Order: sequence, then C-alpha cells, then structure tokens
Amino acid sequence: MATPTRFAGYVVLTSKPGLYRTEASAGVEIMETYDYVFYGKTKAVFQIAGVAEDAKVRIVEDAPPHTANRVPTRVMERFGTLDEARRAIEQLANFGTLDATLVRR
Repeated sequence: MATPTRFAGYVVLTSKPGLYRTEASAGVEIMETYDYVFYGKTKAVFQIAGVAEDAKVRIVEDAPPHTANRVPTRVMERFGTLDEARRAIEQLANFGTLDATLVRR
C-alpha cells in the first residue's frame, strides 16, 4: 500500500515587487523562496509551495485599490517533487550571457 504524500504537488508562486504579490492561504505551504536578480536588481520573487488538492492562492496588486483575486492552484503548473519545481525556476535564470541569478533566501 502506498504511503499518502503530504502535498498533492508543488507550484511556483511569483511576486513582482511594485506590481503584485502572491500570498499563500490554507492548504499552501511555502517551502523555499528565491529572489530573481537581473543586472543587480530584484525583478521577481519565486516561492516553491507544497499545495493541497483544492488549495487557492491570493494575488494582490501593490497599487491602490489593491485588487485581490483568489486563484485555484489547479490552474497552475504543478510539479510532482520539490526538485522538479527547483529545476523549473533555475531555467528562468539561465539566459546565456545575461546577468540573471537566483538568490535563495
């Protein structure tokens, strides 16, 4: 008999400072956080989160009136393991000769 897993999968949450942020809610547990630094400036924050099957996240605009939407994680790309999610965000920082890096918090 298979052992049940703690999460239904993993997703990558994205926030862009000054534009919007993605917030975890019930059924979402942040596992790791990375700053995406492009030519010395943080352009995005990626968070790998373990999610329950029916979990939702909250996306909030930084500018007034701070519009917020609850988005089901089922519409996001889901990864079977934490390592698969890590590889997905690592690909974002590999642009040949561009100065782009991921910095783990």
